[in-house]
Amino acid sequence: MVILDAGVSRTEAIRTSTGSFVDWGAIIAGVVISLAISSVFISFGSAVGLSAASFQTASAFPVIGLVLAASLWFLWVQISSFVGGAYVTGRLSRRISGVATHEVEMRDGMHGLIVWGVNLAIAGAFAGWVALSGVG
Repeated sequence: MVILDAGVSRTEAIRTSTGSFVDWGAIIAGVVISLAISSVFISFGSAVGLSAASFQTASAFPVIGLVLAASLWFLWVQISSFVGGAYVTGRLSRRISGVATHEVEMRDGMHGLIVWGVNLAIAGAFAGWVALSGVG
């Protein structure tokens, strides 16, 4: 920590002058990237799953196997798309000069965590909408 002339550290001077460290532009870009990755992978997985499924009883895979494979694929797609969006957000977030490396890494990680939170909120809203439309 570097002390300035007035006895205020550089980090404190930056915090008071800029207000918020949250870079919403980078977060929105990460959310859009993660939603795009997720939709492409889910479309691909649906196509593979539908081509593997058969409606003839003699040649059909066991239902439990299809459900397990679809669940694992969905879990992998969501995690990998969230990681991709969080990585993009960390790379796009604005840099602040004069800040220690560990603080930059922490800020990038927190931006990625916000991307995960926004994606989960969007997924929860979508799942709720689907559930309510099914009930109605």
